[in-house]
Amino acid sequence: MEIADPAAISYWSAIHYHQLTQETPHNIFILTTTDSIKASNAGANREIVINGIRYHLLSVTKNHYFGIKKVWFENVKVNVTDLERTLIDAITRPKYCGGFAEVIESYKMASDRFDIIKLKEYACKIGDSAMRRLGWILEYIGEEDVSLTTLKKQFIGYVKQNASGNKKGKYNSKWGVIENI
Repeated sequence: MEIADPAAISYWSAIHYHQLTQETPHNIFILTTTDSIKASNAGANREIVINGIRYHLLSVTKNHYFGIKKVWFENVKVNVTDLERTLIDAITRPKYCGGFAEVIESYKMASDRFDIIKLKEYACKIGDSAMRRLGWILEYIGEEDVSLTTLKKQFIGYVKQNASGNKKGKYNSKWGVIENI
């Protein structure tokens, strides 16, 4: 937490914390704001190595820095993204979460624990692409269609379901996504 202020453990590190993967990430992923002064010391690749541990800093705007909780890790309190924020981050930047197949498995593993209202709220705060991706993935893992009505709206154009993938795949007009998984 001394690397950047504000800062929270996020992405694949948070997926691991929430026990949604068997894999142990090699990097510690840190969510911070774009104007974090300490984070600017990380250099162009936004990575810092301390005692052989690689910390990867991922920036968001101040209004996208939410869904953070404090937890005890050994004898220190640290910030970590809550379950719903972790899942939203996973669909917006899957390459920092082990890839899209890992993201789908994380959603499946969390399906009996996440708060769907909070998930939808968070997706709406992040924006249109997150709303589309969330609707698609919730439907894919078998969530009831009725619970997704607030995410449905008229979309203009298409976004890639896997934000890290290429633009090839089936065009899903219901969610406005290219199924490039």
